[in-house]
Amino acid sequence: MNTKPEALRLADALEDTDGAQDHDQAAAELRRLHEENQALRHALSQPEKEPVCFLRETAWSYEIAHWDDPKGFPVYTAPPKREWVGLTDEEIEKIVDLNTEDDYGYDIWCNGRAVARDVEAKLKEKNGG
Repeated sequence: MNTKPEALRLADALEDTDGAQDHDQAAAELRRLHEENQALRHALSQPEKEPVCFLRETAWSYEIAHWDDPKGFPVYTAPPKREWVGLTDEEIEKIVDLNTEDDYGYDIWCNGRAVARDVEAKLKEKNGG
C-alpha cells in the first residue's frame, strides 16, 4: 500500500517523464504546495484559544462588552481553530488534467504554474479564504 500523498506521487510521476523543464517545474511546485499544506494543517490542529475579551461596536468605535451581550463578539489573540479541508484525489486529478496537453493518451506537457494556481484557488475556496 502506498501511503505517499497524491501530490507527491504526481510530482514523482512528472519527474519520471522525459525530463521536460515544464514537468520539473510542475513537480517542484507540487512539492512546495504539499509542504505548505502540511504546515497549514499543523497550525490548524493546535488547540482552540479562548477569547481574551468581548467587544461591541458603537457609533464611532468599539467598547468592552459583557460575554452574554447579544451584540458583542469575541476577540482572540489568534484566530480560532478551523478544520483544514484538503483536495480529494478526484479534484487533484481534474486540476492536472485541465493543465496537461494529451497526445493519444500520453501526457506530454503540463503547465506547472497553472496547476499551482488552480490548487491554491481550490484550497482557498474550500477553506473559506
